[in-house]
Amino acid sequence: MIGWWRIIRDRNHIWPLAIYPILYLLAFSIANPLIFRWYLTPPLPMYFLGIFIGVEVLGRNLKSPLPLAICGVLAFGFTLNGWTLHPDHGLDRPAPKMAYIKLEEVYWQVATDLQEQIREEKTLAAADIGVLGYYTGSRILDMVGLISPESELYYPLADEFYITNYAIPPDLIHQEKPDYLVFLEVYGRNGLLMDPQFLDEYELINQYQTDIYGSEGMLVYTRVKR
Repeated sequence: MIGWWRIIRDRNHIWPLAIYPILYLLAFSIANPLIFRWYLTPPLPMYFLGIFIGVEVLGRNLKSPLPLAICGVLAFGFTLNGWTLHPDHGLDRPAPKMAYIKLEEVYWQVATDLQEQIREEKTLAAADIGVLGYYTGSRILDMVGLISPESELYYPLADEFYITNYAIPPDLIHQEKPDYLVFLEVYGRNGLLMDPQFLDEYELINQYQTDIYGSEGMLVYTRVKR
């Protein structure tokens, strides 16, 4: 508050930047959506800027570098508190505790194995598309709809399909007929994996061990040629 009051007093036209973190907090508090860690990033630059300038103002007013030194030590200490020297997965080197990439590691293994058999003209359907799209080079059907607008037609999905925060619409697969599907078992447990048409048209070719989101593995299906 001290930092942004000083900025606005000198440059009152940039007041929107000062209230942006507050508006961001209010918007997510009122809407109360599912929160992922990266949702916390956007307001941080303005938030930290206010803190840094506030510390600088205190130092000037007190005519002492002590506030800067204390805040510097505290910032460094709190930052270290958020790190671990030996993560329980990934590379064995210091990393932030929130750097959770176990799911991406499973997708990387799937993509590595699929590289030998999947071609660029083939369509791979997935809900988490980043690693798979990057390493396989195949055409991606994004079942969430971020890059595949055709998927949006199949949402909202009935509540009984959900066990966790996402479930695959069976009708999407019937309509688009992707060549491969890669998904956590929990995404299809109450829907796709109980669908007779899907089970008739697709064959399970691999299963990777993981219990992420309460799943019983990562499943890889391929379309059966009839």
